[in-house]
Amino acid sequence: MCPHKDFFRMYKEVKNGVVHLGDDYTCKIAGIGDVMIRQEIGQQCLLKDVRHVSALKKNLVSVGQMDDAGFVIAF
Repeated sequence: MCPHKDFFRMYKEVKNGVVHLGDDYTCKIAGIGDVMIRQEIGQQCLLKDVRHVSALKKNLVSVGQMDDAGFVIAF
């Protein structure tokens, strides 16, 4: 999820849809699209179907969804 519309490469507005945060707060989804992120090692990767949630203050990435998409995750 990302609060910054200008981060999106492809973007489609949605009329309805919400996300539920960990504190039971509900936020409206404004759109869905693709966001390119740069890794610390300089590589870039495209995240698809990212939710645009303007009420957020920070970007949130789901490790589970990245794993399902085939990304290798190391902490």
